[in-house]
Amino acid sequence: ALAALETSLFDQDQAVSERAVEFDLVACSQGAEAIDAVQRACQQEQPFAVIFLDITMPPGIDGIETATRIRALDNNVNIVLVTGNRLASPTSLIARIPPADRLFFFQKPFHAVELRQLGLALCGKWQAEITLKAAYADLEARVVERTQALVDSKASLANAQRLARIGSWDWDLPTDHVHSSDELYRLLGVAPGSIPARLESILLITHPDDCAPVKAAVLETLKTGHSTTITFRIQIADGTERILYQQIEAMRDKQGTIVRLSGTMQDITERQRAEEKISHLAYFDNLTDLPNRQFFRMRADEALALAKRDGRTLALLFIDLDNFKRTNDTLGHTIGDYLLKAVAERLRNAVRGSDQLTRHSGQQLGRFGGDEFIALLTNIDPTAVSAVAKRLIQKLAQPLELESHTVSLTASIGISIFPNDGDDVDTLLKHADIAMYYAKRSGKNTCQFFDTSMNEAALKRLSLEKELRGALEQGEFSLHYQPQLDLVTGAIVGVEALLRWRNPRLGQVSPVDFIPLAEETGLIVTIGAWVLSTACAQAAAWLAQGLPPLRIAVNLSPCQFAQPDLVQQITDILAQTGFDARYLELEITESLLMQDVEQAIETMTALKEMGVMLAIDDFGTGYSSLSYLQRFPIDRLKIDRAFVSAITSDTGSASIALAVIAMAHSLELGVVAEGVETSEQQMWLAKNTCDEIQGYLISRPLPLQELAQLLQEHYTVDKEVGNAAGSIGAYV
Repeated sequence: ALAALETSLFDQDQAVSERAVEFDLVACSQGAEAIDAVQRACQQEQPFAVIFLDITMPPGIDGIETATRIRALDNNVNIVLVTGNRLASPTSLIARIPPADRLFFFQKPFHAVELRQLGLALCGKWQAEITLKAAYADLEARVVERTQALVDSKASLANAQRLARIGSWDWDLPTDHVHSSDELYRLLGVAPGSIPARLESILLITHPDDCAPVKAAVLETLKTGHSTTITFRIQIADGTERILYQQIEAMRDKQGTIVRLSGTMQDITERQRAEEKISHLAYFDNLTDLPNRQFFRMRADEALALAKRDGRTLALLFIDLDNFKRTNDTLGHTIGDYLLKAVAERLRNAVRGSDQLTRHSGQQLGRFGGDEFIALLTNIDPTAVSAVAKRLIQKLAQPLELESHTVSLTASIGISIFPNDGDDVDTLLKHADIAMYYAKRSGKNTCQFFDTSMNEAALKRLSLEKELRGALEQGEFSLHYQPQLDLVTGAIVGVEALLRWRNPRLGQVSPVDFIPLAEETGLIVTIGAWVLSTACAQAAAWLAQGLPPLRIAVNLSPCQFAQPDLVQQITDILAQTGFDARYLELEITESLLMQDVEQAIETMTALKEMGVMLAIDDFGTGYSSLSYLQRFPIDRLKIDRAFVSAITSDTGSASIALAVIAMAHSLELGVVAEGVETSEQQMWLAKNTCDEIQGYLISRPLPLQELAQLLQEHYTVDKEVGNAAGSIGAYV
């Protein structure tokens, strides 16, 4: 069976193979033998799904003649012509061996995976076509049966149509005669028989935006015989707009030819509008038209699920108007209602698009009742939430002119943050409500985070930023280097430069804490330039000490990569340090490249023209496709440590790693596995032809002096033959 062949050829998991549809595989050495096999299969009503034919098959008839004869026997089989040469005229072959959608060309040489994918795809296509034909036959039988039932109950149907406001029409194609029920004319707002009951007449009163879909539905049924339904609007003589639901079905004669179309139309205007109104009332506040508590909860649940999946923050702002009850009692409920509507509008305008759950108006805000409103902020840094809250307070504090009254409002806002202040919407709402009362107790017209730890975190972040701004001038940064080992030769072929920060007051600061802050403040551009310059200068110094050339990898941040003068900056650094561009590798994350593919390709191409090597870091965690990967001028892929850490225990991670290695090698790219910590991981990667590894199994990131000592110990420069590259014994 094909599934068994897949397992033996491609090492597929048996569970996956068992889910595939079973096919028999027949191999023939001559064209005549293949023709006989097809003929027998057709006679036994077990036809082939796919036939792969080599165009050149000496001796005997060639693949083209074989395909021509096979097509005469079986019009449904997919034929794939395999050749090592460019075909002079594929068009003529398609004309000779129709239909075009069942004739394919496959160029040698090809990869086994390509052959497998094509075979599976064509088998699936063939199976789908067989299934579809059976479905069509069943549908046609049901249409005929239903049509007969309609004819038999014509009188009772007319009465039912009148009661249900359903009109009908019947189009006899051979005579081109159209019969319409009286109720149909009434639905269209005209007297029975006053206009021809034809498509053209209906289109004249159809809403302009709906004309094309209505016409397409009729033509679809006329062409295919498929039943179609459509909801559309008409504009009747008195100027009102009605909503109609139409269903069209085709009838065939004994020869299978479509001879008649029948359609029904129902006026669903009231039902549609009632459903829309009920839905709106169920989910939106009647006064402010903001999402009500129920709908807001639904939106908040969705946003929270996304935040958990993506590891992002989420903030809830509980907004309560200060002293609103007193204003409402003094000026009256009518003024109070106007006031609440004005507040809702100001909140809508104050919450920027970048703070919204969605970009649909109003869906980021909600009214919980009375003078309580709620705002949901997604994908926002906790330290920026305070700025949003203050903006809301400022907007609400502006005086309002309502009839003859000038009203000034203030608001107190309580803030809760996911994941710090809760793991579910109920908890976050509760904590935001508590924080709002603390804001009122603090004097009102202010905002308050649920927990003082959040305020402390914000202050700590400001302090960290202050220290970070002076770190470069104070010489607090250093570079550590992590070796990269060639799995075949055992040689250290490169190192990755990693930034470290030791602050006199804070001590050793984790990159996890200061790199994102440097990105947000823009400091990463200056810091990144220092990293590049320092790494190139130190690598050039190693060469001057007599060490062999060594590839040095440096990470580029999104801010750096977006700089318009990046290429010139790197050119200047290489010129100043004297470092050879061929040994500089720039690592760029997969997600960064996908932000603006065309700009990324332009920048990378310019870097490649300088001689710089490029690698995609953390590959497998983003969304780049193979088509994009082929366009990027890269040299290496780095498998993310998240997959490497589980390759010996998790089949999913192992499969991803295998796929990355296979894909990289098929594109003639190198592969580096990050985060290798065990000998089992190293052996697995070596067995599966990964090129290089780095991680704590090889070495932790080393300061400059320790790395220099390591390189001196493990490189042996062959001075007798002048081998500048040197050699190295296995390090692990």
